[in-house]
Amino acid sequence: MIKLLSQGVYRDFAMSYLDKHRDKITSQWPTFEQFDKYFTLTDSDLEGLKSLATDAGIAYDAEGFELSRELIRNQISAIIAQSVYSTEAFYRWMNPREAEIYKRAVDLMVNWDSKVEPLLEGKR
Repeated sequence: MIKLLSQGVYRDFAMSYLDKHRDKITSQWPTFEQFDKYFTLTDSDLEGLKSLATDAGIAYDAEGFELSRELIRNQISAIIAQSVYSTEAFYRWMNPREAEIYKRAVDLMVNWDSKVEPLLEGKR
């Protein structure tokens, strides 16, 4: 996965995907909120990543790919979101899906009264 990132294979894949699908994405999901709700990069789409990696001289690691599949899918989807909508869209895609700190912060904000207030008042 590190080689895919460092050699620009994710970026190249995302740009290639956008060359083929940008019009569909922008017409079907004109806002990031719609993209966020409905866009899915399929397993079939990810097959193209394998051939790009091979073309870049990166050997396919089936076990590593399977372990990282969802992270790879999310990272590439975030790059696509960033390219179509804004830099902010990258983080709006990634954070809810991958960042445990982000998830914990949202949980604390949503449950402020029961989880945070008692700590602030010294009531554990």
